[in-house]
Amino acid sequence: MTLPTIRPTVEELAYVAGFIDGEGCVHGHWAMARGSKVKIGTARLTVGSTNLDVLLFCQKLFGGSISKRDIPRPRATKVSWAWCIGSQATVRCLEMILPYLIVKRPEAEVAIELGKYVRPRGHVPLSEDELKARALLVVELFRLKRAV
Repeated sequence: MTLPTIRPTVEELAYVAGFIDGEGCVHGHWAMARGSKVKIGTARLTVGSTNLDVLLFCQKLFGGSISKRDIPRPRATKVSWAWCIGSQATVRCLEMILPYLIVKRPEAEVAIELGKYVRPRGHVPLSEDELKARALLVVELFRLKRAV
């Protein structure tokens, strides 16, 4: 995973927000907690495109990883790529672009709320109530994806 390398301008934030509104996916993800058998929910942001340059631009602003999508397609179709950022990076990105989001605003607001229940590795674990709140927010992200 790559870390951000530049601080975005207002115009760049608005551009990325529009790109994410049109091509992005803010979604919930279940993962096993380290050293535990408990599944915890996180938020992720994924954007697919056949234009690698715009995904590299997003990666430069917000970090994350880019991978080639292995989607069966006719030979004449362009190669597709996906930029993905996880939990804390997703929240930081969405907080910065929230004023410019239209379509993905509801998902972004839930993901940002979910970010309040994410702690860096090695810190005090979440309480049972916090884990339940986090799970409910992930379920809400799944619900919002199906509501479209």
